[in-house]
Amino acid sequence: MGETHTQKGKLALGSGIVGIILIFIPLVGIASLVLGIAAIVFGYKSMLEGDSYGKIGLILGIIIFALLIVSIVVSATMYMYVTNMMP
Repeated sequence: MGETHTQKGKLALGSGIVGIILIFIPLVGIASLVLGIAAIVFGYKSMLEGDSYGKIGLILGIIIFALLIVSIVVSATMYMYVTNMMP
């Protein structure tokens, strides 16, 4: 009836979801970097085995990295604005 999911796929999906949640918590968001890497690695490996959870985990890992880049750029811009380093 339903599709069977591998352990790697479940791990990729879980780490992707937790990483997305943690990225919005100050001072804990850096932990989402590790979870994003885990989501990408396990997602890719389980996607090769045909697991749909792996594909979702891979996408969540990529979203985590995109959000991390945006947060770094915003933080750096705010720092430069507050310290009057911008022209």
